[in-house]
Amino acid sequence: MDIELKKFLKDYYEPKSAVTNTKSTTGVDELQQSFCRRLVIARLMAPMTQQQLAESIGTTQSAIARIETGNCNPGLHTILKVCARLKLELSLQQQI
Repeated sequence: MDIELKKFLKDYYEPKSAVTNTKSTTGVDELQQSFCRRLVIARLMAPMTQQQLAESIGTTQSAIARIETGNCNPGLHTILKVCARLKLELSLQQQI
């Protein structure tokens, strides 16, 4: 397994410190966090760097970094390009 992927998974599954974010998390926040984590894992499993992914879809490395950290809200077109490049399936399910 790639060292970068091992580090990401270790950080992801390691218990968080006692200091927590006081901002309440909504369903949308949780969905975004889940999407970001899955995107990073898929990219590392590819294996691709942020730069390689960015170049392959016509954007910048910093844009990919912002998407992966949840610091921007990418458009649907960008999400679809990223998913296609990483061979991810994007699906919508109605919650009942």
